[in-house]
Amino acid sequence: MSLPHHSGLEHSISLRPTIAIAIRVSFICLPVVLVFCLVSAPVHASSGSLSTGSVQFVGTPGPCMGGQWVPGSTCVSANLTGCANAQDLGFIYGSLIPSGVVNGIVVYFDGGDGTSASGEATEVEMLQYYVAQNYGVVQVQWSAAWQATYNPWPPAPTPNVSNVQAAACRPATVLDYVYKNVYPTITVNGNSLAGMCAQGFSAGSAAIAYSLAYYGAVLDNVELISGPVMSDIKQGCQIPAAPSITVCPAGQLGCQLGGGPSWTLPPTYVPNGSEYVGAWTNDLAHQATAPPQPRMPTGSRKVSSIKAQVQLPHSTTPTQA
Repeated sequence: MSLPHHSGLEHSISLRPTIAIAIRVSFICLPVVLVFCLVSAPVHASSGSLSTGSVQFVGTPGPCMGGQWVPGSTCVSANLTGCANAQDLGFIYGSLIPSGVVNGIVVYFDGGDGTSASGEATEVEMLQYYVAQNYGVVQVQWSAAWQATYNPWPPAPTPNVSNVQAAACRPATVLDYVYKNVYPTITVNGNSLAGMCAQGFSAGSAAIAYSLAYYGAVLDNVELISGPVMSDIKQGCQIPAAPSITVCPAGQLGCQLGGGPSWTLPPTYVPNGSEYVGAWTNDLAHQATAPPQPRMPTGSRKVSSIKAQVQLPHSTTPTQA
């Protein structure tokens, strides 16, 4: 998708150092804890070519209720339909567009399964700061885990299809909706250089990364906090553990540690993280209520069943788990 470049957010969107959003420890990968990955150069569009679905609003818009939304936001229930190999999924769409000339739109995806619009007061504070700088904010609260293609899983004899890449059609569809329906109202009403942007925390970062790599999301700037944590699911689960990596080595583009040093750890899912990934990939061994196992044996059914669920940023051909 070739579109004009919009650079409005390139020079003006950044988190204030005083907002300690990274205090909420990443629930999946130790190497990404407290890392703030900033893509300062415009991302614009990716080469992804998979089709997105559609957004259908239901009910009447009204004030967003609860502390997870930016105060003053308007919420409306919606259904996300038409994603290949993923069932329809409901969600709540919350938005706050400031008056006057708007500098851009920031679509925010929270971590975990995405069933909360935000998980900490610091996240809301961060989004409020964007609004104060005249950026519109969109938040999403899924009715169930966006990563699970079917929830609950279809009964036999229907195959239990589980594929995070296919499930990522959902956040990609939200981004596509905002780009085609909300963002144009900003550019038409006074700011042709407004930015189309997205920010995610932990698994919310993965939602954006998949959208860019596989679904052609059109974005000028993205900010990924503690993620993306599902960039190589197989590597996060294998035994022996994959070789350790240095997080944010000197000179790596986009890494900002806030003055702290880099560190080295294996890219292995921590125990509660493997439980999440096991549920999302329909790995029954990791959906049990017993204490989670930190890793899964390489070459076993467990790894072979999820290894095709995407290693970013390879082929845009859908994979079948």
